Amino acid sequence: RTSVARGGPPMNECLAGNLGPPKFCAKSPCGRLGTCCNFFPFLEKYRQQILLFIFVVNVATFIPAIMALFAAARGKQLVLVNWANLDANLKNGEPDGHLYVGFYGVYERGGFAGRTFLSWNELKDYVPPGKKDNLSSCKHSAKDVISTAAMGLFTILPSLAAIWTRKYFDNGCNKFVGVLSGVAGGISSISSLATFRNACYRNLPTTFYSDGVNIGSADKSLGPGFTCEIVVIIVCIFTGLVHLILPVPPNSDPLIAGDNSRDDSGADDKL
Repeated sequence: RTSVARGGPPMNECLAGNLGPPKFCAKSPCGRLGTCCNFFPFLEKYRQQILLFIFVVNVATFIPAIMALFAAARGKQLVLVNWANLDANLKNGEPDGHLYVGFYGVYERGGFAGRTFLSWNELKDYVPPGKKDNLSSCKHSAKDVISTAAMGLFTILPSLAAIWTRKYFDNGCNKFVGVLSGVAGGISSISSLATFRNACYRNLPTTFYSDGVNIGSADKSLGPGFTCEIVVIIVCIFTGLVHLILPVPPNSDPLIAGDNSRDDSGADDKL
């Protein structure tokens, strides 16, 4: 005797792992993705190793994804996770300053302003009068950069779920979720990089003034936080492509097509 979950398949099928996608999914275009883009059937031989590899890579990607978001800090953490940095060359004999750019301002270390953290409004006191408004774009773009970078982080979770699910009971829907999460994460991270570079990085000052007097210049460069987000993009797109070209096992074909042979009402009679 086998017990039957209400409205579901017999318990012996559950224990055997012979679970197909829900009917609405099996009959939808996403469920049929399992028959698409199977250009490399030989990959089936190594599917477990491939899925384990991209699972480990995605877990490891949490580190750079979180580090990139730590640029929202207002302290010395910005030395390690800044999205850009400015090396100031001062003319007044003071030690040269180093400015580490975060989402809400810059962390200062050296003899530049004598303060630890300068918000975008405070940094305006040290830029030429005609370029003060340029820093407003950094302030206004912070929310967009954070939200898109966070979305890139959170899309790793459904990607991990799709990878783990495909290891044990694969179907077109799981493949679809894997491809979609990878593409969505990549696009979100690309959007955050483009927003920061266009709205903030290009507007960072390269000359500094105090009371209308030029006190020095600066060389700017992209920082490790920006690089971390590039790593997230590469992993997300790579993961989506692997999901796309990794074939669904042949014995899953009936599930992809929508297994009409399974009669749920009949299953309820198998008690």
